[in-house]
Amino acid sequence: MLFIPYGKTRNSRRYVPLSERVIQALEFRGAADNGWVFPSRRAESGHISSVANQWRQTRKAIGLDPATKLYCCRHTFATDALERTGNLAALMKALGHSDAQTAMKYQHPGLERIRMAVDERNREHAELARFEESPHNSPHSPERVQ
Repeated sequence: MLFIPYGKTRNSRRYVPLSERVIQALEFRGAADNGWVFPSRRAESGHISSVANQWRQTRKAIGLDPATKLYCCRHTFATDALERTGNLAALMKALGHSDAQTAMKYQHPGLERIRMAVDERNREHAELARFEESPHNSPHSPERVQ
C-alpha cells in the first residue's frame, strides 16, 4: 500500500493499493543509503517530492507526445479500474474523492461492450433464422425438429 498524506481535501489522505508489478519494481530499485527509494541531493527532505522531471524524462524516452500530461495516467488508471471492477466506492477511496459525481467522470460509456452485445444478439438471431429456414424444420417435413 502507498500512503498519500497530503491533498486538496481530507479524503486525499488515503492508502492506495500497489500492484505486484510496482512492488517488484520498487524492490528491484532498492533504497538509497539515506533510506529513500527516490533520493534527492538537492531536496531538504532528502527525497524527491514531485515526479515532474521524471515524468518528462520518461515521456520522452518512450516516445509519448509531449502534450501527454501525467494526469492522463491517473485518468487511464481510474477509467480502467472502474470498467474492470464496477466498484465506484472503491475507486472513490483510491482516488481520494468524496463526491460520486467527481469520480463518475471516469465512467465512460462502454461503447465497445455495447457493440459486442449487439453483435452477439445479431449472431443469435441469425442462428435462429437459419434454424427456422432449415428444411428439417418445415411443418411438412417428417424429420422436423421438435
